[in-house]
Order: sequence, then structure tokens, then C-alpha cells
Amino acid sequence: AHRIPSMSADSEGYNASTGRYWRGGVWPAMNMMVLRGLRTAGQHKLVHKIAMNHLQNVHQVFLDTGAFWENYAPESAAPGDPAEKDFIGPTGLTPITLLLEDVIGISVEWPHRRVYFDRRLPLEQTCGVRNYPVGPEGTLALVADGRTLTLTTDTPLTLVYRDNEQNLQTAVSAGTTKIDLS
Repeated sequence: AHRIPSMSADSEGYNASTGRYWRGGVWPAMNMMVLRGLRTAGQHKLVHKIAMNHLQNVHQVFLDTGAFWENYAPESAAPGDPAEKDFIGPTGLTPITLLLEDVIGISVEWPHRRVYFDRRLPLEQTCGVRNYPVGPEGTLALVADGRTLTLTTDTPLTLVYRDNEQNLQTAVSAGTTKIDLS
């Protein structure tokens, strides 16, 4: 079941099987809004769990139907009804944005030339991103492999790394930088 339906399950008119549009349907744009609010409130672990849940459900529906949908059923991995098929507006945004920012944990605050890596995945799991745009013309590759973090960038920046054990802020020059996280 999805974690953020458009109506609570105990509300009159809630439709558990299809969501019946706004009678429980799960809307990707609404998920983004709620997750942004939770992130701003510092609820990063909860954001990670909800993002994983949303992505797993959207992925399963995509595997079953070959399409992204305007909204989804609240209590199963199924399209909502009614729902527009191949709806790539906000629905297409969530697999990319939630995966990068809320599952892997990478975000950029470019006016300050700052890249954040809030690592939520297990330390033994390799994760990261390549060819990530930073600033108007730069790119970044950031890969965490165990306790080694490798950054390759063509523009200087500040990295802010956080996991369950440590916080690190460091200046990174253009080129490749390896950081030992042990």
C-alpha cells in the first residue's frame, strides 16, 4: 500500500481499490509536496521510507502495465481509476527526483556551490550518481563504495556528507577526490 493517499482510509467516500481520483488516489505531485515538507522538518528517515515505498509501487505498476499513470490505487500496486495512462508530468518527476534526493540522498544548493550527500542506504551498498549537473555548466560523479567516497567534478564545490555515524564538510577542487570515511 502507498503511504500518502489523497484521503484518509477512515474518511467517508474513501475508495480502497482504485482511489477513485481524489477519494484516496495517490498523486505523485502530492507525494513530492509532502516529502519536501517532511525533509524541511528534518524527518529524513521517514522521507527515505516513504520515497522507497512510492518508488517500489510506481515501479511495480510500470512493470505490470508498461506505463506511468496520473494517479495510483492507494492500497495496491495498481493504476488509479480514473487515471491517465503515460502521464509523464509530475509522475515522471518522482522516479528521478525521489531516487536521487530521498533514496540515494544527493541534492545541490548551487548558489552556495554546495552538494549534500545524506547517505541513507547501507554503508556496504555502493551508491551514487554520475554526470549529475552542478551549476550552469559543471558535472559531478559521486560514488560511495563502502567507506570510500570518490568525487569527480569539473568545478570546485563544497561537499556536505552525512550518514548515521558522521558529518563531514569539505572543500573539493576540480578533478578527482577520494575521501576515506572510516
